[in-house]
Amino acid sequence: MKKIDLIIPCYNPGKELINVLESASNQVVNNNWKISIILVNDASSDIKYIERVRENYPAVSIINLEKNTGRSGACDYGAKYSNAEILVFIDADCVFKNKYMIEDHRYNICNGNNVNFGKVDVKNRGNIFWDKYFKLISKKRDVQATSKNFMELTSANMGISKESYINVYGFDSDYKHYGFEDRDLIYKLIISEKNIHYSPSNVVYHKSDLSLVSICKKMMTAGQYTSGVFFNKHPLAYEKMSYSKIDVCLNSLLKLPINILWLLFNRSVGVMDSLLSVPYVPFHIKRYIVLAFSTLYFSKGTLRRCKRLNN
Repeated sequence: MKKIDLIIPCYNPGKELINVLESASNQVVNNNWKISIILVNDASSDIKYIERVRENYPAVSIINLEKNTGRSGACDYGAKYSNAEILVFIDADCVFKNKYMIEDHRYNICNGNNVNFGKVDVKNRGNIFWDKYFKLISKKRDVQATSKNFMELTSANMGISKESYINVYGFDSDYKHYGFEDRDLIYKLIISEKNIHYSPSNVVYHKSDLSLVSICKKMMTAGQYTSGVFFNKHPLAYEKMSYSKIDVCLNSLLKLPINILWLLFNRSVGVMDSLLSVPYVPFHIKRYIVLAFSTLYFSKGTLRRCKRLNN
Protein backbone atom coordinates (compact mmCIF):
# COMPACT_ATOMS: atom_id res chain seq x y z
CA MET A 1 0.00 0.00 0.00
CA LYS A 2 1.32 3.45 -0.95
CA LYS A 3 1.64 6.14 1.66
CA ILE A 4 0.81 9.82 2.15
CA ASP A 5 2.37 11.66 5.07
CA LEU A 6 0.62 14.73 6.44
CA ILE A 7 3.31 16.98 7.96
CA ILE A 8 2.29 19.56 10.56
CA PRO A 9 5.00 21.93 11.87
CA CYS A 10 4.18 23.62 15.16
CA TYR A 11 5.67 25.96 17.73
CA ASN A 12 3.79 26.57 20.99
CA PRO A 13 0.54 25.44 19.37
CA GLY A 14 -2.87 26.30 20.80
CA LYS A 15 -6.11 24.37 20.86
CA GLU A 16 -6.32 24.75 17.07
CA LEU A 17 -3.81 21.88 16.85
CA ILE A 18 -6.41 19.46 18.19
CA ASN A 19 -8.90 20.69 15.59
CA VAL A 20 -6.29 20.12 12.87
CA LEU A 21 -5.72 16.54 13.96
CA GLU A 22 -9.44 15.90 14.29
CA SER A 23 -10.03 17.03 10.71
CA ALA A 24 -6.93 15.14 9.52
CA SER A 25 -8.10 11.92 11.17
CA ASN A 26 -11.34 12.08 9.18
CA GLN A 27 -9.63 12.29 5.78
CA VAL A 28 -10.52 9.62 3.23
CA VAL A 29 -8.26 8.56 0.35
CA ASN A 30 -8.13 5.97 -2.42
CA ASN A 31 -8.11 2.39 -1.11
CA ASN A 32 -4.57 1.81 -2.37
CA TRP A 33 -3.22 4.60 -0.20
CA LYS A 34 -2.71 5.14 3.53
CA ILE A 35 -2.44 8.42 5.44
CA SER A 36 0.01 8.88 8.31
CA ILE A 37 0.52 12.05 10.35
CA ILE A 38 3.86 13.57 11.36
CA LEU A 39 3.82 16.39 13.93
CA VAL A 40 7.07 18.37 14.13
CA ASN A 41 7.44 20.15 17.44
CA ASP A 42 9.87 22.99 16.76
CA ALA A 43 11.32 23.18 20.28
CA SER A 44 8.13 24.54 21.84
CA SER A 45 8.31 25.95 25.36
CA ASP A 46 4.59 25.25 25.85
CA ILE A 47 3.87 21.59 25.09
CA LYS A 48 0.44 21.33 26.70
CA TYR A 49 -1.38 20.56 23.47
CA ILE A 50 1.45 18.42 22.14
CA GLU A 51 1.10 16.22 25.22
CA ARG A 52 -2.63 16.05 24.57
CA VAL A 53 -1.85 14.81 21.06
CA ARG A 54 0.42 12.14 22.51
CA GLU A 55 -2.38 10.96 24.79
CA ASN A 56 -5.34 11.12 22.38
CA TYR A 57 -3.71 10.43 19.01
CA PRO A 58 -1.15 7.66 19.60
CA ALA A 59 -0.82 6.95 15.87
CA VAL A 60 0.65 10.42 15.26
CA SER A 61 4.43 10.43 14.94
CA ILE A 62 5.86 13.31 16.98
CA ILE A 63 9.31 14.69 16.17
CA ASN A 64 10.67 16.84 19.01
CA LEU A 65 13.39 19.21 17.84
CA GLU A 66 15.86 20.27 20.51
CA LYS A 67 16.53 23.65 18.89
CA ASN A 68 14.06 25.97 17.21
CA THR A 69 14.66 25.92 13.44
CA GLY A 70 11.73 27.98 12.17
CA ARG A 71 8.80 26.74 10.12
CA SER A 72 10.91 25.98 7.05
CA GLY A 73 13.36 23.83 8.98
CA ALA A 74 10.55 22.05 10.83
CA CYS A 75 8.81 21.20 7.55
CA ASP A 76 12.06 19.88 6.15
CA TYR A 77 12.67 17.70 9.21
CA GLY A 78 9.25 16.17 8.71
CA ALA A 79 9.89 15.58 5.02
CA LYS A 80 13.24 13.91 5.67
CA TYR A 81 11.67 11.71 8.34
CA SER A 82 8.94 10.60 5.93
CA ASN A 83 9.17 7.51 3.73
CA ALA A 84 5.92 8.29 1.88
CA GLU A 85 5.43 8.78 -1.86
CA ILE A 86 3.41 11.97 -1.30
CA LEU A 87 3.90 14.72 1.29
CA VAL A 88 1.08 17.01 2.35
CA PHE A 89 1.81 20.09 4.46
CA ILE A 90 -0.69 21.96 6.62
CA ASP A 91 -0.14 24.56 9.35
CA ALA A 92 -1.09 23.89 12.95
CA ASP A 93 -3.79 26.59 12.91
CA CYS A 94 -5.66 25.31 9.83
CA VAL A 95 -8.41 22.70 9.41
CA PHE A 96 -9.57 20.86 6.30
CA LYS A 97 -12.86 21.95 4.75
CA ASN A 98 -14.06 18.35 4.37
CA LYS A 99 -12.77 14.76 4.39
CA TYR A 100 -11.63 14.71 0.75
CA MET A 101 -8.92 17.37 0.76
CA ILE A 102 -5.93 15.02 1.03
CA GLU A 103 -7.50 12.85 -1.64
CA ASP A 104 -7.58 15.90 -3.89
CA HIS A 105 -3.82 16.32 -3.38
CA ARG A 106 -3.26 12.63 -4.11
CA TYR A 107 -5.44 12.66 -7.22
CA ASN A 108 -3.77 15.70 -8.77
CA ILE A 109 -0.25 14.48 -8.03
CA CYS A 110 -1.02 11.01 -9.40
CA ASN A 111 -2.37 12.59 -12.59
CA GLY A 112 0.62 14.42 -13.96
CA ASN A 113 1.33 17.18 -11.43
CA ASN A 114 4.41 17.34 -9.23
CA VAL A 115 2.81 19.66 -6.70
CA ASN A 116 -0.75 20.62 -5.83
CA PHE A 117 -1.58 23.80 -3.93
CA GLY A 118 -4.90 24.14 -2.18
CA LYS A 119 -6.63 27.26 -0.97
CA VAL A 120 -6.32 28.85 2.47
CA ASP A 121 -9.52 30.62 3.48
CA VAL A 122 -11.19 31.81 6.66
CA LYS A 123 -14.59 31.17 8.18
CA ASN A 124 -16.44 34.11 9.64
CA ARG A 125 -15.30 34.49 13.23
CA GLY A 126 -17.10 37.69 14.22
CA ASN A 127 -14.31 40.11 13.29
CA ILE A 128 -15.84 41.66 10.19
CA PHE A 129 -12.76 43.53 9.00
CA TRP A 130 -10.18 40.75 9.34
CA ASP A 131 -12.51 38.14 7.86
CA LYS A 132 -13.11 40.36 4.84
CA TYR A 133 -9.41 41.27 4.60
CA PHE A 134 -8.28 37.63 4.64
CA LYS A 135 -10.90 36.66 2.06
CA LEU A 136 -9.65 39.46 -0.17
CA ILE A 137 -6.11 38.06 0.03
CA SER A 138 -7.44 34.57 -0.73
CA LYS A 139 -9.34 35.87 -3.76
CA LYS A 140 -6.20 37.64 -5.01
CA ARG A 141 -4.29 34.37 -4.79
CA ASP A 142 -7.07 32.66 -6.76
CA VAL A 143 -6.77 35.17 -9.59
CA GLN A 144 -2.99 35.03 -9.70
CA ALA A 145 -2.78 31.23 -9.53
CA THR A 146 -5.37 30.91 -12.30
CA SER A 147 -3.00 33.05 -14.42
CA LYS A 148 -0.12 30.68 -13.53
CA ASN A 149 1.45 33.17 -11.14
CA PHE A 150 2.14 30.83 -8.25
CA MET A 151 4.58 32.94 -6.19
CA GLU A 152 1.85 34.29 -3.87
CA LEU A 153 0.64 30.82 -2.85
CA THR A 154 1.27 29.24 0.52
CA SER A 155 2.41 25.79 1.59
CA ALA A 156 -0.08 25.87 4.48
CA ASN A 157 -2.14 23.60 2.18
CA MET A 158 0.21 21.85 -0.25
CA GLY A 159 0.77 18.36 -1.59
CA ILE A 160 3.98 17.37 -3.36
CA SER A 161 5.54 14.14 -4.56
CA LYS A 162 8.48 13.11 -2.40
CA GLU A 163 10.60 12.76 -5.53
CA SER A 164 9.92 16.36 -6.58
CA TYR A 165 10.57 17.59 -3.06
CA ILE A 166 13.98 15.93 -3.06
CA ASN A 167 14.79 17.14 -6.59
CA VAL A 168 14.41 20.82 -5.60
CA TYR A 169 16.01 20.29 -2.15
CA GLY A 170 12.74 21.05 -0.38
CA PHE A 171 12.29 23.67 2.31
CA ASP A 172 15.47 25.59 3.04
CA SER A 173 16.47 25.59 6.71
CA ASP A 174 18.25 28.94 6.25
CA TYR A 175 14.83 30.59 6.66
CA LYS A 176 14.86 30.49 10.45
CA HIS A 177 12.44 33.39 10.90
CA TYR A 178 9.03 34.30 9.49
CA GLY A 179 8.57 34.74 5.76
CA PHE A 180 9.83 33.88 2.27
CA GLU A 181 10.29 30.12 2.80
CA ASP A 182 7.25 29.39 0.62
CA ARG A 183 8.46 31.74 -2.11
CA ASP A 184 11.84 30.04 -2.05
CA LEU A 185 10.31 26.59 -2.51
CA ILE A 186 7.85 27.73 -5.19
CA TYR A 187 10.57 29.54 -7.12
CA LYS A 188 12.73 26.41 -7.09
CA LEU A 189 9.78 24.39 -8.37
CA ILE A 190 9.17 26.92 -11.16
CA ILE A 191 12.77 27.09 -12.40
CA SER A 192 12.99 23.30 -12.22
CA GLU A 193 9.99 23.21 -14.59
CA LYS A 194 7.87 21.14 -12.24
CA ASN A 195 4.19 20.81 -13.06
CA ILE A 196 2.37 23.00 -10.55
CA HIS A 197 -1.38 22.76 -10.09
CA TYR A 198 -3.71 24.99 -8.11
CA SER A 199 -6.90 23.44 -6.76
CA PRO A 200 -9.23 26.19 -5.43
CA SER A 201 -11.81 23.64 -4.30
CA ASN A 202 -9.23 22.12 -1.95
CA VAL A 203 -9.69 24.37 1.10
CA VAL A 204 -8.31 24.64 4.60
CA TYR A 205 -9.67 27.23 7.02
CA HIS A 206 -7.17 29.39 8.88
CA LYS A 207 -8.23 29.60 12.52
CA SER A 208 -5.67 31.94 14.08
CA ASP A 209 -6.75 35.47 15.03
CA LEU A 210 -5.24 38.39 13.12
CA SER A 211 -4.26 41.83 14.37
CA LEU A 212 -2.35 44.80 13.00
CA VAL A 213 0.23 44.37 15.78
CA SER A 214 0.91 40.72 14.89
CA ILE A 215 1.10 41.46 11.16
CA CYS A 216 3.52 44.35 11.70
CA LYS A 217 5.70 42.16 13.88
CA LYS A 218 5.87 39.51 11.15
CA MET A 219 6.65 42.09 8.48
CA MET A 220 9.43 43.54 10.59
CA THR A 221 10.91 40.06 11.02
CA ALA A 222 10.64 39.29 7.30
CA GLY A 223 12.35 42.55 6.40
CA GLN A 224 15.11 42.13 8.95
CA TYR A 225 15.94 38.49 8.28
CA THR A 226 14.30 36.32 5.63
CA SER A 227 14.01 38.87 2.82
CA GLY A 228 17.81 39.05 2.89
CA VAL A 229 18.10 35.28 2.74
CA PHE A 230 15.82 35.16 -0.30
CA PHE A 231 17.66 38.04 -2.00
CA ASN A 232 21.02 36.33 -1.54
CA LYS A 233 19.71 33.08 -3.01
CA HIS A 234 17.47 34.46 -5.77
CA PRO A 235 18.41 38.12 -6.45
CA LEU A 236 16.68 38.39 -9.83
CA ALA A 237 13.43 36.95 -8.47
CA TYR A 238 13.52 39.27 -5.45
CA GLU A 239 14.09 42.35 -7.59
CA LYS A 240 10.86 41.57 -9.49
CA MET A 241 8.86 41.52 -6.26
CA SER A 242 7.12 44.55 -4.79
CA TYR A 243 9.14 43.95 -1.60
CA SER A 244 12.32 45.04 -3.38
CA LYS A 245 10.80 48.50 -3.98
CA ILE A 246 10.54 49.14 -0.24
CA ASP A 247 13.81 47.44 0.73
CA VAL A 248 16.16 50.08 2.14
CA CYS A 249 19.18 47.87 1.37
CA LEU A 250 18.34 48.19 -2.33
CA ASN A 251 17.01 51.76 -2.20
CA SER A 252 19.20 53.88 0.06
CA LEU A 253 17.11 57.02 -0.60
CA LEU A 254 14.36 55.42 1.50
CA LYS A 255 16.47 55.54 4.66
CA LEU A 256 15.58 59.09 5.76
CA PRO A 257 11.81 58.99 5.02
CA ILE A 258 11.48 55.57 6.68
CA ASN A 259 13.21 56.85 9.82
CA ILE A 260 10.96 59.93 9.89
CA LEU A 261 7.79 57.88 9.36
CA TRP A 262 8.92 55.46 12.04
CA LEU A 263 9.32 58.24 14.58
CA LEU A 264 5.91 59.66 13.69
CA PHE A 265 3.82 56.49 13.55
CA ASN A 266 5.52 53.59 15.32
CA ARG A 267 3.78 54.20 18.65
CA SER A 268 0.36 54.55 17.04
CA VAL A 269 0.12 50.95 15.80
CA GLY A 270 -1.95 49.89 18.82
CA VAL A 271 -4.38 52.76 18.31
CA MET A 272 -4.71 51.89 14.63
CA ASP A 273 -5.33 48.27 15.57
CA SER A 274 -8.30 49.38 17.66
CA LEU A 275 -9.53 51.61 14.83
CA LEU A 276 -9.87 48.56 12.59
CA SER A 277 -12.68 47.31 14.83
CA VAL A 278 -14.73 50.52 14.50
CA PRO A 279 -17.70 49.58 12.28
CA TYR A 280 -18.36 52.96 10.64
CA VAL A 281 -14.79 53.34 9.26
CA PRO A 282 -14.90 52.29 5.57
CA PHE A 283 -13.19 49.02 4.67
CA HIS A 284 -10.92 50.59 2.04
CA ILE A 285 -9.52 52.99 4.64
CA LYS A 286 -8.86 50.17 7.08
CA ARG A 287 -7.20 48.17 4.31
CA TYR A 288 -4.98 51.14 3.50
CA ILE A 289 -3.96 51.39 7.17
CA VAL A 290 -2.87 47.73 7.16
CA LEU A 291 -0.95 48.22 3.91
CA ALA A 292 0.74 51.40 5.11
CA PHE A 293 1.82 50.01 8.48
CA SER A 294 2.94 46.64 7.13
CA THR A 295 5.01 48.48 4.49
CA LEU A 296 6.57 50.72 7.15
CA TYR A 297 7.47 47.80 9.37
CA PHE A 298 8.92 45.75 6.52
CA SER A 299 11.05 48.69 5.40
CA LYS A 300 12.21 49.33 8.96
CA GLY A 301 13.18 45.68 9.16
CA THR A 302 15.28 45.98 6.01
CA LEU A 303 16.94 49.07 7.48
CA ARG A 304 17.94 47.03 10.52
CA ARG A 305 19.24 44.33 8.19
CA CYS A 306 21.43 46.92 6.45
CA LYS A 307 22.84 48.14 9.74
CA ARG A 308 23.62 44.57 10.78
CA LEU A 309 25.42 43.90 7.51
CA ASN A 310 27.43 47.11 7.77
CA ASN A 311 28.60 46.51 11.35
